Amino acid sequence: MNSNLHTVVLIATVIVFQLIINNFINPGPYLFICLVPFAISLVPRDLNINATMLVCFALGLAVDIFSRGVIGVNAAAATALSVLREPIYRFSINRNRQDNAPNPGIRQCGLSKYVLYISSATLVYMFIYCAAESLGVRDILFFLVQFILSSVLSVILSCCFSLTVRS
Repeated sequence: MNSNLHTVVLIATVIVFQLIINNFINPGPYLFICLVPFAISLVPRDLNINATMLVCFALGLAVDIFSRGVIGVNAAAATALSVLREPIYRFSINRNRQDNAPNPGIRQCGLSKYVLYISSATLVYMFIYCAAESLGVRDILFFLVQFILSSVLSVILSCCFSLTVRS
């Protein structure tokens, strides 16, 4: 299969899983299961920043439109993560600028580097998501519990998905 088509199919599959989770699994108000940072990690790194921001915005908006919840929250978090994706990659995986994997994965980078990468990306995404969702409505304790629980579960699921979908 063509590499670009393969990437598009993988991203679409992850987004469909995200939509299924959002619409059919309700773990409660303290937990938001999120695979969007993993989908963003699948976007090719060789795209320029404008195209990356547009693709990530579209992914977040698609999740917002087809899920219940506040429209624009996933899109805002995905767009912010798209801007910070390359610095997070350099910080977590490519510290010496020698490792230049096209897209990070457990098999390409190793478990510790990938967990650091996906954890950093998920923390950025979930911070923006939780902050925007509870802006002025919920107290700080609710925000912190939702942020921590959602981030931990999302990182675990992203690692599992990385093992299954990466070739």
